[in-house]
Amino acid sequence: MDNLQGIRQVKAFGRESYEDRRFHDRADALRRAEAGAVRDWLLERFPDPRRARFLLLGDCNEVPNGPAVQSLRRRGRTELLRLAPAADDRGDSWTHHYRRGETYARVDLILFS
Repeated sequence: MDNLQGIRQVKAFGRESYEDRRFHDRADALRRAEAGAVRDWLLERFPDPRRARFLLLGDCNEVPNGPAVQSLRRRGRTELLRLAPAADDRGDSWTHHYRRGETYARVDLILFS
């Protein structure tokens, strides 16, 4: 256990597993940087977002209220993108099922100007 520096031990249902927090932190930072780059490109292409008409579809690997998606949707007070409502025939809004923990999340998004 001494050589597992940077690894956090997680107990799940009585079993022990290890999660490398550094990996997730790097992935989150990369997603935020990518979202900022896409947002900045869109603002260059469409300087007046209120007049622009476009869709952005993607597997964001993040829930709609996550920091990368929020960074993509706006810069300062300027709103660039809105989240399109999406639901299945039962009214549930999700695009990914995580077997571990039996949870559902919406990580694939449709955004519009």
